[in-house]
Amino acid sequence: MVKIPTVRDRVVQMATLLILEPIFEEDFEDCSYGFRPGRSSHQALEEIRGHIKAGYQAVYDADLKGYFDTIPHDKLMACVRMRVLTTGEEAWPALSG
Repeated sequence: MVKIPTVRDRVVQMATLLILEPIFEEDFEDCSYGFRPGRSSHQALEEIRGHIKAGYQAVYDADLKGYFDTIPHDKLMACVRMRVLTTGEEAWPALSG
């Protein structure tokens, strides 16, 4: 059975995105392009072309298909919670202590 998200579901998803995205975006390297706001595959290819012109000779690609199925959910959520609570603690006094 296919479940269609309700308006409430979409509001919660967007609120979650607005809170979590800036926190975790800080952790990415500038050379990372996958599933990031304001980044595209075309920009990634342009950066690769620039590196080739600069003399680099290797391109590394990683496919993590299935990897996230092996992460223990409880440990992942504990790490997410810790990362969120320790980011800008002064902005979240009710949550951090």
